[in-house]
Amino acid sequence: MVVRQRASGDCGLASLASLTERTYEDVYVAASQVPGDLTRRFRGKSGLHNYQVVAIAAKLGVVLTPTRSYDLDDDNGVLRVRTLFKHPTDHYVCVRNGLVLCPTYSEVLDWRDYLRENRCRATTLLKES
Repeated sequence: MVVRQRASGDCGLASLASLTERTYEDVYVAASQVPGDLTRRFRGKSGLHNYQVVAIAAKLGVVLTPTRSYDLDDDNGVLRVRTLFKHPTDHYVCVRNGLVLCPTYSEVLDWRDYLRENRCRATTLLKES
């Protein structure tokens, strides 16, 4: 199931919810329990860094390891992608069994199709251990 993001910057929260098969609200509450800048007003709804997604996952009992060496056909996790436009932006999606679960459009696509259709490249995978 694809969990939809609720704001323009909360793709990390929604992707983590899809990966862990938890509700958006459960992940949002876990984000509020992570010390530091996530306990402030936005709690990740204005974008997250990789280390913050890893910390939220840990609160949920899930170990994510950042890596740039992965096989998207076999590895599962939260993938950071970067658009190939003039002004690139980063976005998080859930990757499971070679499929991308995108929180923006609620679409499920083969990872190759997702990257091609959305004109982006894969960067870091927060790989589920």
